[in-house]
Amino acid sequence: MEGSWARAAGEKQWIYDDVGSGEPILFIHGLGCLRSAWAPQYELMNGYRLICPALRGHDESPVIENISLAAFARDIIELMDKLGIENAHICGLSLGGLVAQEMYRMAPERVKSLILVNTFAYIPRPVAEASLWRCYWKLGVMTTKVYIEQVINECLFNLFNPDLRKQLRSAFYIRRETYMPSAKAGAYADFRDLLPEIKVPVLLIGGSHDRVTPPVLQTSMYRKIPCAEIEILPRTGHMSNIENAKDFNRKVRWFLERK
Repeated sequence: MEGSWARAAGEKQWIYDDVGSGEPILFIHGLGCLRSAWAPQYELMNGYRLICPALRGHDESPVIENISLAAFARDIIELMDKLGIENAHICGLSLGGLVAQEMYRMAPERVKSLILVNTFAYIPRPVAEASLWRCYWKLGVMTTKVYIEQVINECLFNLFNPDLRKQLRSAFYIRRETYMPSAKAGAYADFRDLLPEIKVPVLLIGGSHDRVTPPVLQTSMYRKIPCAEIEILPRTGHMSNIENAKDFNRKVRWFLERK
């Protein structure tokens, strides 16, 4: 089932996919991604209800103002309210992992567990600013098509696998008016104070060859979260849910079945 709903005569609209039945898992995509980036996880609908929202400024979302982690998180919490979901397992990749942490900061009672994928809690400001500057420069000199190929090169370990490259092309959709504000919202995140306070089960997933958010970032989070588990998937880059979907889904199901 797919759905969307609007409030106040269309002033605000949520775009999301809703498939399967059982305990709900909310999947939050990464920067510049479509909600369909979670398609490899649809095999989990045998036992779980999968809800994949589009973040504001991404995918088909008509909402482009107030791009921030807080706004992303509020949107998803309001969607949960609309769908009558008291709490859910929250899985977020990269930017989505930051949104998941923000959701826990805002409303920990809505979060049953956290699955934080290829993400971080904090990066030093000079590193963040250098990363943002590279994005600004590339977007200024490249067409969107060329830029997406550059992103794919950064995200994959198996660079020359044509099927994986095709999958990633279908997962990315760059909206230039909201891409950099979204990147900036994530780059300056700082959840270092939150990590020791997390009381729900946490699964951290990284890729052994992730050049965007290296596994050392997930390892540093693991050391600070009291109830965390960690899995670094071998021969895997930044988009681990696509590049190593089989092991990713196996680990997620194993984690959830023990909760």
